[in-house]
This record gives sequence, structure tokens and C-alpha cells, in this order.
Amino acid sequence: MDIEGLRQIFRFEVSRYAYTDEERKLKLRKAYRQIEATLRETVRQLQLSGGGGYIPYGPLAEVLAQSARQLAGELDRYRSALSPEMVRALAKLSAQLSQAQQQVSAHSDSLAEQLPQWAEELEGLKRALGEIHRL
Repeated sequence: MDIEGLRQIFRFEVSRYAYTDEERKLKLRKAYRQIEATLRETVRQLQLSGGGGYIPYGPLAEVLAQSARQLAGELDRYRSALSPEMVRALAKLSAQLSQAQQQVSAHSDSLAEQLPQWAEELEGLKRALGEIHRL
């Protein structure tokens, strides 16, 4: 997954939060909380799947597919509150999760090495969004 660009967008959007009106702040806080919860659950599942060298492909593929669907649903629900950059970033992340799900379904040989990296990258995104709670 290519996450660094997404992390920069997330950080930038969180930094702009302080300069928005109160009504939009409420919507953004709710949206970011939902997205953060989805990322937290995805990271947890990836960490569980990556432990011990055993990868349950079926359940992991379902977790990734569910995460992609949840992000797409949150994108639709909060599209009006999110900036165009954030909308594109979330759409890209959802597509990357779908692509990861396809790799898992294909039982990719390099998957075992990628799981910890995916978990770490998604954790970074979650932390970037979590910065909003400090504002």
C-alpha cells in the first residue's frame, strides 16, 4: 500500500480543522471518528492475522473487504463535510484495501511480509486523524 501521501493529506486536513466553522467542525469530528474507528479495527485484525506466521486467508480477506466497504460508506455519508482532497484520499484508501483483499484472496506469497507493514501504515493514518482530538 502507498500510504505516505494519504498520511500527509490526513495531517493537512486535520491542521485545517481549527479554521472551519462550528457546524462543519462537528461533522468533521464525527466523520474522522468513524474513519479512525474503521482504521483501528483493520489494524487490529491485521496484527492478529500477522502474528505467529499463520495467516487465515479467508477471514483476513473478509476483514479487508469489510474495511473497504465501511470506508466507502463513510465517504458517502460524510462527503459533504469532507474536502475534495480528503474525499479522493479516502477513495484511494478504499481502493487499496480492496486491492489488498484481492491479494489475500489470491494467497500471494509475499503477503506474510506485507501484513506488519500494512498494519503499521494504517496505524499511521489512524494517528494522523487522531490528532484532531488534541485540537
